[in-house]
Amino acid sequence: MLHLRLALIGSLSVMSLLVLPSMVGALTETTQMSESVAGYSASINFMAGALVAIVLSLRIHGLNLRRTAMLGFALAAMGDAGCAVFHSSTETFLALRALNGFGTTGAAYTAVVAAIARTEHCQKGYGWLMTLQFAISALGLYTLADLVGAVGISGMFWVMAGMNVLGLTLARDISDSRPMPDERNRVESRILLTPAAMSAVVGLGLYEAANTSQFAFTERLGDSLNLAEGDISLMMAVGSLVGIAAAYGTVLLGDRFGHRWPLAVSLLASALAMLLMSYADDLMSYGIASCLLGATWAFTLPYYQALQAELDPQGSVVAAGGFSSTVGIAAGPGIASTILLFGSYQHVLLGSIALTVICLASVVRRPRVD
Repeated sequence: MLHLRLALIGSLSVMSLLVLPSMVGALTETTQMSESVAGYSASINFMAGALVAIVLSLRIHGLNLRRTAMLGFALAAMGDAGCAVFHSSTETFLALRALNGFGTTGAAYTAVVAAIARTEHCQKGYGWLMTLQFAISALGLYTLADLVGAVGISGMFWVMAGMNVLGLTLARDISDSRPMPDERNRVESRILLTPAAMSAVVGLGLYEAANTSQFAFTERLGDSLNLAEGDISLMMAVGSLVGIAAAYGTVLLGDRFGHRWPLAVSLLASALAMLLMSYADDLMSYGIASCLLGATWAFTLPYYQALQAELDPQGSVVAAGGFSSTVGIAAGPGIASTILLFGSYQHVLLGSIALTVICLASVVRRPRVD
């Protein structure tokens, strides 16, 4: 149950990310905010969290994770409450989204993933985290439009603030235990600069970039195949549901086969799914590829995080992984857009395959831990 509680806290800390498409849509449709400003607000939120994550990863051994998470949720609640009041002022709104990012995807999420790293069979914790994220995202994306229609954009942010208050309350379950003295003496920067840690951190960022790169234009690829808009949406939704099952599968599998080989197999399956998507020419092939991409993405991430936790059970590597993951998520759509200046959607998928193969090679080789 500890893993499930930590996973719930972690999912609450990234609520803005989980409902991002609907939130951006709500901002542009119910306010006078432009699409570019709404997009910038998301980028600022994520990058603020990424900066906090990399700073905390260098101090994680001495942190009280409970207090860090509670402080993060408190900052996020203030940010969301401010957005409920000042969403019509662009400069103030962007500053408040940064404050929210400092608190949630920054402090709170970093504290949670580090707390999971300090538990036994941590891979199950990351599996539950991914399972709940996929499930909450699906529920949130389905209901957020109706919520905004009922309570308005201000009401939406008050609800988000309430979610952060709930996270603040639940964060009391996070252990405030510190590492043993011999573990505290392991300087975080030295751990992060080992080849094994750098490979795991950079690899996660590249994998997230590969997935968000192709995912950003999956709908457009379906449109280029002359598929009906409803069929495209249905296939993407089914892919998300398959992702929930795949993430829960990591909880069931656990660490029976370690972390490296399940991760390697899943990365290989990801590359093959992307290759299948590049050859899709009808609804069936498009749908199968969408399901495989959702499943492999959800299955891979928990094992990547578990591998990082294995390198430092006190959480510095998995905390740095949060930084690289956020950077990868932000970079992916930009990489795809650049490729499309010179090529097609198939070239985007080939670029994603190349990044995934690099990740696979780094996992199979697995540099030695110093």
